[in-house]
Amino acid sequence: MRITKLLLLLLAVLIPATGQAQTYRASVLWVLPDSALGGASGPDSVPAGAPAVSDTPPFHAPGTEPFDPKRGESPLATPVVGGIVGGAAFSAAGILIGNAVDPQPSGEFIPTGIVLGYFIGETIGVPIGAHLGNSRRGNFAGDLGISILGHIAALGLASLGGSAGYVAGLSVQVLATAVNEQLTGRRRATARHEREQAAEASRAP
Repeated sequence: MRITKLLLLLLAVLIPATGQAQTYRASVLWVLPDSALGGASGPDSVPAGAPAVSDTPPFHAPGTEPFDPKRGESPLATPVVGGIVGGAAFSAAGILIGNAVDPQPSGEFIPTGIVLGYFIGETIGVPIGAHLGNSRRGNFAGDLGISILGHIAALGLASLGGSAGYVAGLSVQVLATAVNEQLTGRRRATARHEREQAAEASRAP
């Protein structure tokens, strides 16, 4: 009988204590962050200190687009073809003019007028063709400088590898001139965009 009363007394004390402990544990779990609970987190939880990740694409005001210096630029093949066509056309014109100034004699040697006419015509024609092929976005003076250096290098390769070296040098000349035309056009577009942005900022109240 005493044992029964003792068990009933223990149950009367333990049951309320157990309920209070569960209530206290639930309140602690509700207050503590997920990282304090062994790293468990829901599917939408973000670790503390981590930047927020959004699936929304960046917003641009209607009618505006991010600046791209390549916008309006022709493909590289266009100024390359333009350089080839320009070089060939101006070379032929230079040969005709050089031959008119210094007619070719009946000997075996090519006259100086034809050589200079070809060299000057080709060197000027390549940057003109590349510049026009890129819609004149670059700088002709810079293209001309690259073309002069390229043709001089082609003559150097010709002294080492004959006609094959000269053709390889001309290929590099045309490609380098076209690449310079496009890079210069991008730099000019970037500088123009920065000036426009500065002008808009100065007009803003």
